[in-house]
Amino acid sequence: MHRASEGDAYLSLNKGFFYIVNSYSPNWQGAALKLGHNSQTQRSINVSGTINTQGRDYAEYMFKNASCGEILKGDVCGIDNKGLLTDKWNEAISFVIKSTNPSFVGGDDWHEKVLKPISEQATEQERESYLKRLQEERKKVDRIAFSGQVPVNIIDAEVGAYLVPVERNGKIGVIAKSKSDLSMTEYMDSVGKVIAIGDDGRTIALVKVC
Repeated sequence: MHRASEGDAYLSLNKGFFYIVNSYSPNWQGAALKLGHNSQTQRSINVSGTINTQGRDYAEYMFKNASCGEILKGDVCGIDNKGLLTDKWNEAISFVIKSTNPSFVGGDDWHEKVLKPISEQATEQERESYLKRLQEERKKVDRIAFSGQVPVNIIDAEVGAYLVPVERNGKIGVIAKSKSDLSMTEYMDSVGKVIAIGDDGRTIALVKVC
């Protein structure tokens, strides 16, 4: 009898194949589908067509620094000299936008850095306790857009303008400036270019990461 090994196909549905894999390490958080990966290639999915999602950008989880307050979806925020998010102007060395509706999200192992992983065999009580701790730790991270289209919390910006971070009472704000009015420093600090105005009046920007 043939013994299945990694790479063997064991099910085909209308030209779709499922393969034996040796590695399985999705995290505990809820999902509709969890897949292992091939231990040699590290791949979970290969497709010959597109992957369609309703999201608009690629985002990654980033940790906030200890003094950072709430960052709203569409806010411009900063990154400090330790690579942590900040809402303080004098702490920021570069600037980014918080994602509103990401298509793909990286860095989803953030909780493993602050919480001991829970067992798949955990009791319901242990799961509830873990979820409460997870929700508290979730306040210390945010999903930041690194490419794609994102709404930004600025009204009445003209299409084609660049979004430039500015100081507002010690916090980080944003203004829109046309290309002809833009200095090199402002261009380097800019977080995106306006490509449309959303139904709610907010700017839709194409992300630019410095």
